[in-house]
Amino acid sequence: MLKTFLKLAAAGVVLVYGQAYAFHSGGVAECGGCHQMHDAASSSFLLIRADASSVCLSCHEHAGDTGPSSYHISTAATDLTPTAPPKQRTPGGDFAWLKRSYSDTGIGYNEPGDRHGHNIVAASSGYTADATNVTAPGGGAVLGSNLGCTSCHDQHSSIRRFDAAGTSWGRTGLPIAGSGSYDNSAPPLAGKTAVGTYRILRGGGVTGVSNDASVSGATFSSIFMAVAPSTYNRKEDVSETRVAYGLNTGAWCGTCHPNMHSGAGNYHPVDQAINGFSANYNAYVSSGIMTGTGATFTSLVPFNENTTDFTTLASHAKNGTVMAGPTANDQVSCMSCHRGHASGFSDMVRWQIENEFLTKADSLGNGFYCATDSPVSSGRCALGRTTVEVQAAYYDRPVSKLGIWQRSLCNKCHAKD
Repeated sequence: MLKTFLKLAAAGVVLVYGQAYAFHSGGVAECGGCHQMHDAASSSFLLIRADASSVCLSCHEHAGDTGPSSYHISTAATDLTPTAPPKQRTPGGDFAWLKRSYSDTGIGYNEPGDRHGHNIVAASSGYTADATNVTAPGGGAVLGSNLGCTSCHDQHSSIRRFDAAGTSWGRTGLPIAGSGSYDNSAPPLAGKTAVGTYRILRGGGVTGVSNDASVSGATFSSIFMAVAPSTYNRKEDVSETRVAYGLNTGAWCGTCHPNMHSGAGNYHPVDQAINGFSANYNAYVSSGIMTGTGATFTSLVPFNENTTDFTTLASHAKNGTVMAGPTANDQVSCMSCHRGHASGFSDMVRWQIENEFLTKADSLGNGFYCATDSPVSSGRCALGRTTVEVQAAYYDRPVSKLGIWQRSLCNKCHAKD
């Protein structure tokens, strides 16, 4: 009886407040939402489900969603069918892409689902360890068998920010009054309150915040500085969803992927100034069309802004209204190419990287996505995907948003097409 009551109480917190951050509110949440105190048959740590990630998905996954839904980051297995791809459109991506595998026997191509993102272990939702990467790629020591939501997010987060400038942090000193994740989050009150870190992500490396070690074996020595719009799980067929990333987010990702940085192997540079590539980004509209005027931001290729000021970041974390591209001092980051959870493409990249074209066109110039059911043969570039799946992976953008005969979005910065 107590177990049922606690589950209903946990759900009620979200239903009453109706906000994505109501349950966590920037710090440690209601204990009874995740733990059952008097159930001898429960799992380790008295969790309400078999493992930590399953507990997270007891709220962040919901069967019966008809489309993107607030704080949900996983489409339930019962809502996935051959004609119904993952439904969530959060900036981090939908973990359910891990359950989508693709193949093309004609060219001997096989793409298992575990290539699409971080393979969290969440038994209650059918998520299992990565079958390919035993440890984190890029020199990481984290075991895939230990990877879960709490590897990156701290469910008991005590990290708090004391100022709008993003220069004063701690683990104690003032109470956490709310989330620091959104453009409409209330700022900390000087000397009275603090706010939580972005998405209660683990961190460290700043005065007052010791390095954060997760149960997966990773030790975080930086803070992930970012702000999201308050409405963020949404289709992008009409306008872009802009998360404003601050400086040096790549260093945070490097906690688990240490070699994937310039100077530590033959990898793409991150956390470095875009410099002259900013001109390409701002002019680039689509393949062969370089007539942009600087208002050409796309969430398919975001970037780090040259700031840690949360007032500035919050003013830029808007949907479709702040469209300025990068300056020369802004940075390329891991997030520029990858989603944090999973994507519809290999290696959790935001666009298809395994073929020459993203879109094609018929003899009259009518564009279409590369897919198995395209109006004109798409050949290799379909790689087993239907138009519905491809468009879902591009967050429901019409082909016109990308342009016809669109090549890799690496060209957003490099303009080699």
